[in-house]
Amino acid sequence: PIKGADFAMPISGDSMAPEYPNGSQIFIKRINERAFIEWGKVYVLDTCNGVVVKILVPSQKEGYVRCVSINRVLLCMSVK
Repeated sequence: PIKGADFAMPISGDSMAPEYPNGSQIFIKRINERAFIEWGKVYVLDTCNGVVVKILVPSQKEGYVRCVSINRVLLCMSVK
């Protein structure tokens, strides 16, 4: 139990290494998705393809955000 955390989950994979290595635990606070999103910060996104942990940055495509891995070897993705 961590004060202010709504969930905890393990990190799976190396896309967010070295800051969030495979097997580490993260604690999550649910926010209103219509609230202000601070670009360049790490967020947990519950998508139709599963949960991802990524840095959110603006997309060049209107109505989308760009999800960036810390480990730049892996590709980035855009989600609406």
